[in-house]
Amino acid sequence: MTAEDFDRTFKIDFYAYRHLLMAALPHSQPGDTAIATATEEALKGSETMIDYAAPKATLITLPKSVAIHLAQRGARERRGARPDLDAAQRGRPTHTSRTT
Repeated sequence: MTAEDFDRTFKIDFYAYRHLLMAALPHSQPGDTAIATATEEALKGSETMIDYAAPKATLITLPKSVAIHLAQRGARERRGARPDLDAAQRGRPTHTSRTT
């Protein structure tokens, strides 16, 4: 994995969501929700896709970090990781993480 690959993946997977979230914050109203989803690699990491898993993990922690700002506006955050669809297709157990 090159530094360029790592940087490009962060810009695509994390920066885009961060810019969207920051642009939406000034418009949030009571009852609004900021939602972030990521793949299972965000929770368990990946031996072969480090540049993919790392920014996905930040998609789980960023909303948690801005939750206090959302709560002050009466809004909330929600984050989660979708199950590993390949594992589900092979009949292996899957798990998700979803908190409010």
